[in-house]
Order: sequence, then structure tokens, then C-alpha cells
Amino acid sequence: QPQHQELSAVLVYIYENFRAYANIALYALIAVFIDFSSFWWLILVVIFGGGVVLIIFSWLQYKRFTFHISGNELVIESGVLVRERTTISFERIQSVHLHENFMQRILDITGLKIDTAGSQGKELEIKALEKPYAYQLQEALQPEKAAQATTDEATTEAYTNSHILVKLGLKDFLKVALTDNHFRNGALVASVMIGFLLQLQEIISTFYTSITNDVMATIMQTGIITAFLLLILFLMVTILVSLVSNILNFYDFESSLTDEAFKVKGGLIKRNEYTIPYRKIQLMEWRSNFMRDSFGMKSVQVYQGQSASQDAGQNVIIPACYEHQTTRIMDTLFPEWKAGEGYAAIKPDNFYMIFLFNIFAIPGIIGAAFAGYFLDVTYAAIGFPIYAGLIALYTTKFVKSVRLETNGELIYYKRGWLFPKSTVFKPFKVQAVELHQNFLQKRRHIAHLGFHTAAGFRTIRFLPIQEAQRLYDLLLYRVEVYKGSWM
Repeated sequence: QPQHQELSAVLVYIYENFRAYANIALYALIAVFIDFSSFWWLILVVIFGGGVVLIIFSWLQYKRFTFHISGNELVIESGVLVRERTTISFERIQSVHLHENFMQRILDITGLKIDTAGSQGKELEIKALEKPYAYQLQEALQPEKAAQATTDEATTEAYTNSHILVKLGLKDFLKVALTDNHFRNGALVASVMIGFLLQLQEIISTFYTSITNDVMATIMQTGIITAFLLLILFLMVTILVSLVSNILNFYDFESSLTDEAFKVKGGLIKRNEYTIPYRKIQLMEWRSNFMRDSFGMKSVQVYQGQSASQDAGQNVIIPACYEHQTTRIMDTLFPEWKAGEGYAAIKPDNFYMIFLFNIFAIPGIIGAAFAGYFLDVTYAAIGFPIYAGLIALYTTKFVKSVRLETNGELIYYKRGWLFPKSTVFKPFKVQAVELHQNFLQKRRHIAHLGFHTAAGFRTIRFLPIQEAQRLYDLLLYRVEVYKGSWM
């Protein structure tokens, strides 16, 4: 029979609807400050009238939201003004995971999200369930569990008997923060600091012009020391931002392997708990950098089936995974794996180096032209050769790092010098294969090989045409002869 969520769902709806209400309230307050005598009544309307509407609307959302299981389908009915009925077949379910935002954690309830292949974003979200019932519903919605629940108790044990793979402690958080992508976090910190300093300078100079000029003159005179101190401060703030971000995302993080599913949970303010059946995993990627390699760890991203409108946020990340943990993942998810046995390696053509060098050389040429015209030809004469040497080194190292290995049962795609990345997947997971050649590539007998999976599109560039054709045939052959379920 159709059933409602927990009554506390009303508070969850109020919490989420408040953000839209706050935007309206902000515009009303601006109008009041502009002309208080004419718009003072807006404060009463926004605070009291808007608050009443918010509570009533949230209550109706709760009352008009019901869900139930009918056979092998999950049915949900919702909508305040327009009634909608959504039916999800168990066979289309990719993963079922639990999540808790700030309000849900206070109320000691959990939400449940269901991701399906081909859906436009999240197909279903149940916002307020008691935790024991949420776990039961999560297990019941797993396709394998639902199909065998009445006849095979071993299926339940396969999902519940878990072995911890990764559990992060404070030491691991510090390692992840120190080796995080500081280019991304640094750009964020720099933009905030520049905006703050510009505003601060404008405010101070308005009242203390002479003092500001004296301070700026002192800073210019001690430029090297100031730059060094600012660099240290910048690095410290960047690492702190990385540490806080990782704690928010991965606090109390734990991943485990069961006989049938991959489980991950973690988060401080917003906590998520994922359960992904192994057969739903489309591919996995290991990512690292030269700093993480020094600690002997990599980050792992698990890609499940998703629609084109979904982003990487739907996938699961393990921020720190060591060599022995990687071996356990490979042994469990890819039993066909045997290190170094029977693998044929395919490398890209050297034309890849020429292509990358020319692409990176363009901004260097433009920069040298500007430096020579606006500053001095000496800057261009010295700077461009140094830049050209660096990009020549990088492109050479990068292309030499690119290689594809296969033993017929698995595909390894490795690339990256400073930021290495490895992708692993089974050939039968491929949905379509594309072989691309332009007129220049035809003359050089090279091609791009692209393949589609339920987790997205990947391209292997500048392969020798014979190797690309052989890999193309292998992928199609493995898809055709595979008799099992790829989802």
C-alpha cells in the first residue's frame, strides 16, 4: 500500500524551500532599505505571510508524496499543484544510496536516492526515512536482491557481509590535503584574496590616501621579501582549504567490499552512503600526481551508468588508496586481472608529440610577441626558448606515458606524466566503438579510437591504424560473444 515518509519530512522540505524563500526576502529587504516609508509593509508580508506559505506548501509536499513497491517496480506519486506518478523498474536501477544533509542529521533520519541508466538526473528521492527502514528498502531495491529475495537468503548475506577496504584517519586526511589539486584550490583562493585586497585598498585609500601610498611604497621596496611571505601564506591557505574541503566531503570515510556490491560512506555536514552492485560498475579510474606517488597512494573513481545530463558528482570517489588496497579491488572486481601476464601494449604514434607541442606553442608565441612589442625584445628572446624547452619536455614525457594494454579480458588505458591516470574496464561494457581519421591522419596511417559506455565517452588518440583496427575488432568481438548481462 502507498505510504508516506516520516512526519519530520515537513521540516526537511521547509529547510530546502527556505533557500528560494530567502531569495525573495532579499529583494523585498532591498526595496525596504531604498524607501522604508513606502515599503515597510513588505517586511510583515515577507516574514509572516511568506513564512506561513512556506510551512503550508512544505506540509502539502509531505502529504501528497507517497511511495510503494508493486511487483518489480517502485512507484512514487508526488506534486502539490500537478500530480505526477513515476514508475521505476528494478532492472533500470543503477545504484541506491543514502544521504543526509544538515537537517536530516539533526532529525536522525536519512534520505534515499535512486540513480537509473538513461534518466535525466535523479529519478527518485525519498527525503525522510527511519534509518533501519531505509537500509531495508535499499537492499530490497537492488535488482539481484529483489529477484531472489523470496528464495535465496544467500543474496542478502552477499550484500551485508562486508570487508573494510579503506578507512580514512587524520593522517590520511593530511596526506590527501597536502597532495590535492592545489592549482584548482589556488585559483579559488587567489580570486578571493585579490577581490578582498582590492576592496580593502579602495576603502582605506578613501580615508587615508597618504598612508596607503606610504605603505604601497614600502611594499614595493621590499618586493622580494613580500612576495616570498605572500607565497608562503598562499600555500598555507591553499592547503587549509584542501584540508577543510576533504574533511567536509570524506569525514568518517569508509569503503568496503561485499560479495556482490561496492559500498562507500562518508561526509561531515552532508553524508552519503552508496551501494553499487559490481555488475553496475562500468569502469574505474586511478588518479595520482608526483606528490601522491611519494606517499604510495592514488585516488580511485568508480563510474556507474549515467545519462548524458548527469555529471561526475554521481560517481564515487575514494580519495586515498594504497597499493595493497588497489590489488584487493582488482582481485574482487576484475578477477580476470593477472599482473603482467599476457598483456599486449599499444602506444600512440610520435605525431602526438608534434601535435601537442604545436598546441602549447601557440600561447607562447602570442606571449613572446606581446613581450617584445610592449616591453623589450630581450624578454621574448630569453623567455620563449625556455618556454619551448619546457613544453618539449612535457609533451615528450606525456606521450611516452600513454599506453594501452589488454589481455583480451580487460583494457588498461594509462596516460599522464605529472598527473598520471589509469582507466580499467571490461570490453563487453562498451556500447559503441568509433574509428576517426581526418585527411592528415590518413596520410600518416594513424587514427583516433573512441568508445561509448554507460559511464560516458573515452577517446584514445593517434594510434597506428593497424593497432586501432585490431583493438576496434577486439572490442566488437567481445561485445558480440558475451552472453551475460552488462548492466
